[in-house]
Amino acid sequence: MTLFVAKLIWGLGCVTYFIIRYPHQRRARKTSVTDRRDLIRERTLMLISYSGLFIIPLIYVLTDQPKFAGYTFSAIQTSVGVLVLIAAMALLYRTHRDLGRAWSITLEIRDKHTLITRGICAIRCTLRSGCGLFHKHFCCRTGSRVCRVSLALVRYSLRVLATRSG
Repeated sequence: MTLFVAKLIWGLGCVTYFIIRYPHQRRARKTSVTDRRDLIRERTLMLISYSGLFIIPLIYVLTDQPKFAGYTFSAIQTSVGVLVLIAAMALLYRTHRDLGRAWSITLEIRDKHTLITRGICAIRCTLRSGCGLFHKHFCCRTGSRVCRVSLALVRYSLRVLATRSG
């Protein structure tokens, strides 16, 4: 495996992430919301999370900057990253499918909202775990110090969101 192939796999992982989410976002817009709180705060935290999940890694993948943050490319490390990516996409797909109409990008209470306790959602925080695994894939693939910065952003935003959701 080459560095170019590894970067291509990361890009395909990003596309897959959005392909998994898109139908659920579209369906969620059609379901009326009965309660929505702290929308600005949650959107800010989501922006922080997405900068750690996508923006910082994208800058690194496209420009290899900052140079001091990189390591020598390792095919074994990248292969482990691909396995983690597959696990992350499977977890995200299953979580979104199990949540169905109850899914939302922020914490919202919808019409006829019920607590989902079946399937993979019987385990707590599966959606956040999937996002965390997606980020770990980037770290396995690059092994770079850039990962530490983006991981700190992702962990912070997910931790704050977790305390909000209980």
